[in-house]
Amino acid sequence: MKAIILSAFVLLASMMPVDAVAQQSATTNFGVDRVLDGVKVNAAAQCLFVDRTGTIFVGTGTDYLYRSSNGGSTWVHLMNGLKGANMPFASAYAIEASSNGTLFLGTGGDLFNSTDNGNSWNSVSKMSSPSPLAIAVKDSNIFVGTSFGGSIYRSSDNGSSWSDVLNPPIGGFRAVTVTPKGTVIAGTGNGDPQGYVEGIYRSTANGDSGSWIKSDSGLIGEIGTIGDGSTNPDGTMKANGYNIWGLTSDSSTGFVFAATDGEGVFRSTDDGISWAQVTGKTPMPMYASAVLAVDGKVWAAFHNDIGTGIAGDGGLYYSSDSGTTWQDVDFIGKNVSCLYPYGKDSVLVGTDDGVYVVSSTTVTAVDEPTHNPSTFALSQNYPNPFNPTTTIRFEIPKRTFVTLKVYNVLGQEVKTLVEDEMNLGVHEISFAAGTLPSGTYFYRLSAGNYTQTKKMVLLK
Repeated sequence: MKAIILSAFVLLASMMPVDAVAQQSATTNFGVDRVLDGVKVNAAAQCLFVDRTGTIFVGTGTDYLYRSSNGGSTWVHLMNGLKGANMPFASAYAIEASSNGTLFLGTGGDLFNSTDNGNSWNSVSKMSSPSPLAIAVKDSNIFVGTSFGGSIYRSSDNGSSWSDVLNPPIGGFRAVTVTPKGTVIAGTGNGDPQGYVEGIYRSTANGDSGSWIKSDSGLIGEIGTIGDGSTNPDGTMKANGYNIWGLTSDSSTGFVFAATDGEGVFRSTDDGISWAQVTGKTPMPMYASAVLAVDGKVWAAFHNDIGTGIAGDGGLYYSSDSGTTWQDVDFIGKNVSCLYPYGKDSVLVGTDDGVYVVSSTTVTAVDEPTHNPSTFALSQNYPNPFNPTTTIRFEIPKRTFVTLKVYNVLGQEVKTLVEDEMNLGVHEISFAAGTLPSGTYFYRLSAGNYTQTKKMVLLK
């Protein structure tokens, strides 16, 4: 059994207190730290994007778009070309960059693009159906899914012209992804779990019109009659049709994952041809709002209430084995709406009260130590000096409650790495400094009657 260290750092927050994210299990430690001087935004995060330089973009439900180039310490409010334009309620739903770096923003009205890093925006008025809600890029091709009886549009010239390549009879598109094999997969959803929608389509011909095939094998959802009030075992309302709120493909495994708003998360191991539910045996909510898969790690986001009037638990779940087993990363009571990869082992998590960074690192097996220590011991971190990650090693001779904390030179606590009961053995914990400034820091281990402090240096 491996222990997983999960840390969440607040980037963007407005109303709820940080300590709403609590510690949960014996095998997982959660810590929450607010990035200093983060902007206060009175709107929920609805879409996320990180460009090649690490600049973060956050689209909100009622306050346009924000950008941070320093990891969330300060933010720029982006409205030029958006405010007053055909952007109902100032809602941003999807943001992505084309192969040449042009940004594309899907809103409740038009599609917009920017060639100056979001400083100014122009409407791309080439689509007959409104509300572009999903964007994906494949080489020089841009795919956009629109809502309200919408279509999948494709542009091969950086957005100068668009072709309607898929227009099913009912439903709009809320999700689109491109698999490692180049297959384009699109998911429909009209936002109403009690309304019939189409499902999942795939194209192995670069999305050409007429090449799309419906690929619903293994999906669950077309059950009950509209308005009959039938429910799932957890009490949530059954869905009619397949509302696909999120799609993601893992370049390392080739697996494709779909977030549905009535039956949780589904996985395809054959490039989107067939699907199997991966949350059926896990006590997870059924209203999945987003899913992200990177290097065999999967993050699944859940919403409290997606159009049903029935409150769920919301939250975030994590799988280190491509969706076979899951852990609760808490966020209970939060509407988690969007996810985006951030660095090697981290993910941006957009919620109704801001954006968090959640990182995962695997440490040594706590129940299979290489030897049984006879005394407590705290080793010097390595590497030291470090930037931005270092490893702290310690030994405990018996099962006991352990705390491992990091302090600055003023004695102020800046990070809790461990606060849990641990088995005897040798343990290694990874510490990521994140946005902490360069300087000297101290880490202190407390276990039973043993306390030891050592110094480490962060050089950026």
